[in-house]
Amino acid sequence: GMFTIESIKSQIMSNDLVASMFAKDPSKQNITEKLVSEVLGIEKLPASGKSCIRFSESGELVYKSAPTNSKFIVNGYYATQKFTTEVGGAQDNQFYDVVDFLKKGSIKHKVAALVDGLYWENGAKDKLINEFKGNPNVLITSVQEILDKKESC
Repeated sequence: GMFTIESIKSQIMSNDLVASMFAKDPSKQNITEKLVSEVLGIEKLPASGKSCIRFSESGELVYKSAPTNSKFIVNGYYATQKFTTEVGGAQDNQFYDVVDFLKKGSIKHKVAALVDGLYWENGAKDKLINEFKGNPNVLITSVQEILDKKESC
């Protein structure tokens, strides 16, 4: 080969352009999940092995293998967390992921969506709240709203 492992490591350490080719996209680093866990003082459900929570069509808990997991247990609710800064069509997938989680999960469990960021503030959160109004098993909130409630107690 043209390159040795040592020469590649050396280039990564000394050349930002080379390093950028090996860097993980910040949006895929679960930064907000770690922050939510720390700020709220809750445990993120582990993602290693078969521990990523999903719900079946009938509302049963399903554990699947996944490299990441944005699921928590918050005040007795299985919760999914999304932080979405941009507004647009690609972000609508995040919306539909949350809808799927809440629809299936609320059949047999208490479920929550922790949604923060510009996308949610610009109407998506209100749309989500409207879609699930009247469902006593669904909580839609933001991390800031949870913190505000903690401070007022």
